[in-house]
Amino acid sequence: MPNRFLSELTIFYEERAIAQRYFFGYLTIRNKAAEDKKLLGVINQNPWFWITVEHSLLLATFIALGRIFDQDSSHNIDKLMNAVLEDLQEFSVAALKARLLAKGLSADEVATHAKHAHELTAPEVRKLRKEVKDWRGVYVKSYRETLGERFSHTGRFPA
Repeated sequence: MPNRFLSELTIFYEERAIAQRYFFGYLTIRNKAAEDKKLLGVINQNPWFWITVEHSLLLATFIALGRIFDQDSSHNIDKLMNAVLEDLQEFSVAALKARLLAKGLSADEVATHAKHAHELTAPEVRKLRKEVKDWRGVYVKSYRETLGERFSHTGRFPA
């Protein structure tokens, strides 16, 4: 695969993982404290610390989502989709076969893998881009604008 696609994919993967870690950390604190009264008692010994941690994890989740969806981010889902579209030939069955042969698979193994492969097309990428646009709308409407009012006196959520 071309370096640009792999680079954008790696960055996207990391941003997604970061957003998930922050969000699941936030949920874990809330859920464990709700389930375990002893833990809740320990948390309540230093409530401002835990409130700060909880808000920080939630805010960091949305900042990470902003890096994924905001179109003026250096690396975002649009840059990933552009890299896919620019190097669409790398997603062909022929390119797959070449990569598998280069990894040392036998011709028979390559043929077995290739017969199950789906070749990505430009219309499919355009459909994915539309889905990204739709999910960005959800992010903007439900998170960026709403949380901007909650976390910022300016009414803008930091990207």
